Amino acid sequence: MAGPEGTIMAPGVLRGRALPILLVLGSLAALLPAGSEALPVQVVSVKTYYTLSLAGPAAPGQGSQPYVRYQAECRYLNWGSSRWVQIYDPELASLPHVEYRAWVDRTSLPAQKFGNGYVMQLFLRDQGSATVQVSSLQRVLPVDPARKIDEFEDLIHWWGWRPPIEDFWIVVDLGGNYAAYRKQTPAFGFGGSPLAPSLSFRQFLSNRIVQISPGGYQSGGNKIWWHARNIWKPEVDSTLHVQWQAWYR
Repeated sequence: MAGPEGTIMAPGVLRGRALPILLVLGSLAALLPAGSEALPVQVVSVKTYYTLSLAGPAAPGQGSQPYVRYQAECRYLNWGSSRWVQIYDPELASLPHVEYRAWVDRTSLPAQKFGNGYVMQLFLRDQGSATVQVSSLQRVLPVDPARKIDEFEDLIHWWGWRPPIEDFWIVVDLGGNYAAYRKQTPAFGFGGSPLAPSLSFRQFLSNRIVQISPGGYQSGGNKIWWHARNIWKPEVDSTLHVQWQAWYR
């Protein structure tokens, strides 16, 4: 199976269609009745991209701060009459949003903070379609400071939409963390040569990434990904989960 080809960017700087796993992420779940007769809107494709990165210390003596850039592109198809649909994107306490933006067909889509998440109102014409894009930056808070473990996760749902999802991707780009790890300086700050210049990405996954779930992912370059087609009836909800050693804290 071919790997991801590019990166999903916000409208105006869309550079490719690198995307991704198996259900509708908690971001972009529909607030609709669950009965099949009440599911006129199909999610045709879901393409999500997560980029992990490190920002330098905010002040001397502080550690670097990890972030996750989340980008998604979902195409909706309305099989019924014209209607408004609410889309809800939850925010996890361990991953507070620093920024959040959305677009529909490359036009700005208002997103209102509601409880622990964001709500968007999407209008779909009779037998019409629309493409929604989301871009957010999330701060990664430490979950196990004593062990120096950081993580991020996202919920994966299938509810509120008419099946099938014809094309579903999830891509996690670990290149920023991998590059930062290779560029770290030796102990006590002496010298300027990289500590681990020969560490391959596969070795980085084995030695510094503690957990990746669900299983069945593929890897290539600095990325890992999942891909599924024609999803009709997933068995259970799941969680995208990546956990790594926070050597920078």
